[in-house]
Amino acid sequence: MINKIDKKAVSLMISYVLLIVITIIMSAVVFAYLKNVANVKPVIDCKEGTNIQIENYQCNIGIINLTLKNNGRFNIDGFISTFGKDDNEPMTKLVSIDKVKISNAGNYYFEKPLKPGENIIVNFSSNERKSDGKVVPIDFEFLKKIKIQPFIIDKETSTVVPCGDSIIKQDLENCKIKQSIFGVS
Repeated sequence: MINKIDKKAVSLMISYVLLIVITIIMSAVVFAYLKNVANVKPVIDCKEGTNIQIENYQCNIGIINLTLKNNGRFNIDGFISTFGKDDNEPMTKLVSIDKVKISNAGNYYFEKPLKPGENIIVNFSSNERKSDGKVVPIDFEFLKKIKIQPFIIDKETSTVVPCGDSIIKQDLENCKIKQSIFGVS
């Protein structure tokens, strides 16, 4: 009679090979499934060296003038700008008077891209553009902070690509843009 205890259906080496092959196949199936389900596109950002700066600013009653300079190595298609009345993060979007167009999202587009080394003077009124698109006078007298983030327009998708590494924040001094409520300066 043959001893059944010493007999094996599959050799030890073949079982390890089968285990590794099954693991690789399962990994490939899970990866393919997750790749289709997640459908994650790579994050698009501006090229390193895209930069804008405030060369000068001038505050008058009803108007603020900013001189912006493309201090980087690439063209800039526009910027996102917010203004603040205190030391908190600037949140107010002022209405531009000329030279730039504003979208409902609050993006300011240059008529033609700002090339490296070029300056542009942008004038803003003391009116605020609300999220619903309405324009109303601001409720404060002095501007204290400004935040500007340049952006480019992606050629392939025609979408706005904010430059995350190029955000500038600047404190403004003596920037009175509205008459005092009581008429006293």
